[in-house]
Formats: sequence, C-alpha cells, structure tokens
Amino acid sequence: MIVTVYRVSDAPMRLFFVKMILVLQLPGKPLAKEIKSDSIKLFWEKPQKEIDCYQVRFKLRNEDSKWKFADVHIEENFATIQGLMANSEYVFQVRTLHEEQEGPYGPVSDVIKTHESSATTVLGFCVRQNSSTPPKYLLPIEENNSARNKTARTRQLVLGNRNIFCNAFI
Repeated sequence: MIVTVYRVSDAPMRLFFVKMILVLQLPGKPLAKEIKSDSIKLFWEKPQKEIDCYQVRFKLRNEDSKWKFADVHIEENFATIQGLMANSEYVFQVRTLHEEQEGPYGPVSDVIKTHESSATTVLGFCVRQNSSTPPKYLLPIEENNSARNKTARTRQLVLGNRNIFCNAFI
C-alpha cells in the first residue's frame, strides 16, 4: 500500500490525484448488446486500472425499486442479466473489484426496456374463461375439414380466432 502525505497547501493537487484514481478504476456506462423478454446482454468499457472482476447491479426504472445484484463475479466486460420481467424498463450500473476491495460504481446506463413476451401475443387469440385471479384462458381450436387426409391420417387445426391476425405472423 502506498501512502502519500500532503501539506495543507497541496489540497487542489490531492483532489486532482483522487479524481484521477477514481477515473482509472471506473468501468464505462453499460450498453445493451442484445435485448430479449427476460434477459439483457450488457457490455461496457474496461477501466484503465487492473481489476479482478466486475459486479453489476440493476433496478426497475421507477424510483421506488431497490437495486438488485446480478452475478457477483463477472470476469469479462460483458454479462447477460437474466430473470428480468418482460416489457419492463431497467437501469444498470457496474463496479470493479480488485484485491477484495470494491471500487465505486460507474455511470448509470440509459433506460433499457425488455421486449414483450411471445406468450403475451398468444393471449390475443385466447378467450378468457373466468374473472378470478389468476385468470384462465382457452385457446379456441377449429378443424379445417377440407385439409383432412384420411390416407395419411392427418388433420389441420386452426388455433385462435380465424378473423384475428397478429402482425408478428404476417
């Protein structure tokens, strides 16, 4: 450990020195490389200082939510954060760990929104069966009799309402 002794008159230099050290150990702002409905792959710039690993924290965008930690020891400057809620906005921060010392957190990411789940799309074709919680849905099924092949023993079934089209399938 290096200890530097300063005189009172060296205060501006000491402040500059402390700021330089902090800048050298700060990882860059997390950016999204791949976004899915339940996960986000992040990457960030490596700090100039030698580090052992990174720690990533995240929270929902709203002010009331608390920070949660992702994988504690991430050795590269990228990570996939899993277990996120679909169609939700998150912010992320990264910090370094070196010789069991936690560095300060880097800048907060821009708001990153997860995609809507594919299962939600299927609900548009379903009919709600009750008004209780949790709700129960039924996917209507109709056989296309003209497509039946008795020799091959195959049938064609139409799932959902035939008159409702989803933009994802067009």
